[in-house]
Amino acid sequence: MLTKAHAYGHAQSPEILATPHAEPRGNLNHAVRAADLVQFGRCPWRWVAAPEPEDLLAANGPSLTEWMVAAPGLVERYFARRPETYEAMKLLCPKCNSEGPAKVCTKCGQRRRNVVVPRPWTSAAKHCAQWVQKREQEKRRIVAPGEWDRAKSGADTIGHDEVVAALLPGCDRFFVMDGVWQDQATGLEFPILETISLLPRSGSAMDHCVVNVVETRNADPSVWEAWAYQTGAHIRAALALDLFNATCDGLRVEHLWIVVEREQPRLVARRRASRELLAEGRKRLADLAAAYAQCLKLQRWPRFEPESGDGLGPWGPVDIQPWMTSGAGPHGGYFAPLALAEAGG
Repeated sequence: MLTKAHAYGHAQSPEILATPHAEPRGNLNHAVRAADLVQFGRCPWRWVAAPEPEDLLAANGPSLTEWMVAAPGLVERYFARRPETYEAMKLLCPKCNSEGPAKVCTKCGQRRRNVVVPRPWTSAAKHCAQWVQKREQEKRRIVAPGEWDRAKSGADTIGHDEVVAALLPGCDRFFVMDGVWQDQATGLEFPILETISLLPRSGSAMDHCVVNVVETRNADPSVWEAWAYQTGAHIRAALALDLFNATCDGLRVEHLWIVVEREQPRLVARRRASRELLAEGRKRLADLAAAYAQCLKLQRWPRFEPESGDGLGPWGPVDIQPWMTSGAGPHGGYFAPLALAEAGG
């Protein structure tokens, strides 16, 4: 169960996400998010042994597209678009426009002049290296022009969606919420946190909702619903709702997703978690949190096979599964045997 929940303001939230964890993975005071619990659930040993990213904010999100939607005023405080060109001096003949190191043009005999021209960005240039150094000193994340423009196009497409455009003015933007998860079986307490992209203000028609912006490869409902379940989006939705409600004794009951495809034309979709999906998310959240508490208590982080044993015991069997053969025909779905059989080979 959740206790001691707290919501951070718009300006504080990025700092919370960017601050290194007080303790490494596997320690009681290491704060976890829904994504951590999902990865822990896939394989506890792999999760606990994985190194923390050097830049938590850049690695764990929000994505740049979400930043531009949920916290546009803070984007340039933490990120910088790398220029595509830089200005450099070169000697140019005023008559034939040829350039070269010689002060006098060998073709025209005219004295070349120093002019400022744009050159493609290169890390070998002193100006470019100094620009990068300055941004690093400012602790801003440098983003390649193509990635920045891709994120900007996604944010613009989201902003042009009629329904979303009507929603945005009535929302507060970007919250981090944290709290303490208390496990009854072990008695352990560990920190847990999650984010909300948009929070419709009290008194609005949508004030029973929280909203998160997510990027995806394919927003087709038949594809995205499976992806959302597999990646634990319903677990994150349940945690975000429960953390927010715990911070203010509120009664937000709906979780909405603004979904935007990663590739052009950056299709935007709007999805709502059903009550059944949120209930499933809460159930999986409780299961994962309980297992995580057990691992914390025992300091044992299982991997897929037993850690030790004799003979074939520690070797996991690989069996025929129904999906391997069902509907695929006598050759298991491979084309070559079928083609050769039809050809009489």
